[in-house]
Amino acid sequence: MKINDVYDIIGPHGPIPNGYNPNHYDLFVKHDFEQSSEFYQDYQDTYGAIQVNKPRLLRGLFKGEYCINEIIYNKDTNTIGNSDEIYIYTITAFSNILATLGMKEYENSVFSNISSTTLEYLNAKNFYLVLEYQMEGYNDRNILDKIYFECKKHKINPTSIIFITSTLNISELHDEYLQQFPQTDKIKICLFNWAIPFKNFELKTVLYDKIKNEKYKKSSIVVESDLNKPKTKKFLCLNRRLRFHRILLLSLLENENLLENSFTSYDMNLNLFPFFIDKLDDHHFKRQRIFYNEEYKQKAKDGYKKLLNNQKRIVDYDNIESLEGYGWESKDIYTNSYFSIVTETEFQDNTRFISEKTIKPIMQYHPFVLVGSPYTLKELKTYGFKTFNDFWDESYDEMESPNDRMIALFNLCKNLINKSKNEWNDMYNEMLPILKHNRNLLLKYDEHSVKQIVKENLIKLLDNNNQTYIKLF
Repeated sequence: MKINDVYDIIGPHGPIPNGYNPNHYDLFVKHDFEQSSEFYQDYQDTYGAIQVNKPRLLRGLFKGEYCINEIIYNKDTNTIGNSDEIYIYTITAFSNILATLGMKEYENSVFSNISSTTLEYLNAKNFYLVLEYQMEGYNDRNILDKIYFECKKHKINPTSIIFITSTLNISELHDEYLQQFPQTDKIKICLFNWAIPFKNFELKTVLYDKIKNEKYKKSSIVVESDLNKPKTKKFLCLNRRLRFHRILLLSLLENENLLENSFTSYDMNLNLFPFFIDKLDDHHFKRQRIFYNEEYKQKAKDGYKKLLNNQKRIVDYDNIESLEGYGWESKDIYTNSYFSIVTETEFQDNTRFISEKTIKPIMQYHPFVLVGSPYTLKELKTYGFKTFNDFWDESYDEMESPNDRMIALFNLCKNLINKSKNEWNDMYNEMLPILKHNRNLLLKYDEHSVKQIVKENLIKLLDNNNQTYIKLF
């Protein structure tokens, strides 16, 4: 099966990302189609191309690349171009899917920037619109509802829409939406775990491309010869934006002075819940059953007051707010500690995804406890990664109650922190085969191998038109 990429505009320097308004063609000509120019940097705010970028996943995966105006629509067969080939028009939502779809405070939807020719062709049997949203896998039924709404508004058959997301439970969310709002024609949903190849790229860059690593962020990565270095701290816990579950765990740990022997970073200026104690006591919060154990609530309140007094803890970088997911790796904090407490992006919301935070200890030969959504460890294992259930209780991964999961995680962390150095040295040495296995496996998930997997699975989805979900990677 041959698959082709389609764009509204292809300039002399290559395609203009779909989502830019093709009615502004004269402006693109005026600025020589040069996408690095200041014009393109300001374009999204000025002209309403809402948070779009070049395709990250599918571009280069297929051989053909066409401008929509070069393709002929055969109404008799309801196909475009060569009837035995597939054509894909990709819109890549960059960073903020709500902005791309014109939700909440955002007025314009990117669907309004699709050319009239493309909208007409989207009802052809061999033409698909791919909405690619890889980063921060936050999705809910409102986003799905907006996609169906845009299909209705622009007279697009939903079966022509392929939505790529990193939300682990997107299929469940879609099923829940369809139960509430039944649809005759359904969009296709694809899961893609971007964080694994994303951190593979950084790992390989540091290990094998010194010039590129010097040019970018100068990350440092643990190598096998570092594994026998003596540890000075029990654990590592990195935090940037202080979401509720991060404040909660840090407060519980601080209440019992368990942060002292650690590399823990936080900055209370980045506190997203400045009324944390009031939130704990809020009646609506109690009804949601997010965290309701009175004994542990009091411990959290006492610990939170200590966090406020301390305000900030620095590990490797002072400017925590400016850090991103790529290029800030510091190997010393891993070689000098026994394990990581990974505080993932999501915890209590009904959205599950793996971010680069979970992959960081894997790339650094580090054991980890995962403070995130349920079933995240289970998802990691589907890729062949090994976790640490032979050394400690990982049943927290199957606890759907945020209250129960947080208490289990806190008690597990407390137990691990209180182990002696001798106990940890013995346990760490026994873990080395797992740490090496995970790191070697991560090295295999490079761009080439991942794209081959994605290509094969995408073809499976398109071969079966009745299929509505597939895991691309």
